[in-house]
Amino acid sequence: MKKFVIAGTSDQFYDWMRKNGYSHTIWRYLSGPEALRGTSHPQGIFIGTWYERKDMVEVIQLLRLNWNFQNKVLDEVAEIYKRKRLDLDWT
Repeated sequence: MKKFVIAGTSDQFYDWMRKNGYSHTIWRYLSGPEALRGTSHPQGIFIGTWYERKDMVEVIQLLRLNWNFQNKVLDEVAEIYKRKRLDLDWT
């Protein structure tokens, strides 16, 4: 099963892969929200400056939708993003 790495930049992703000795066979850089379309219960990790991505609102919305809004970690991610970048109500 592939897992997504949601990083601020692809350089952060490649640095993370190198430092941890991970393989592309499992971990995949989330280059944009379109990579999430058609997925069900995607798994992954947020690293680096993920909250600075211009597409992060759409990424979080798609992740929450793919989890039927039943993922507490994504609720926490949305709260972190709101505190760092926006003043939005996600309800």
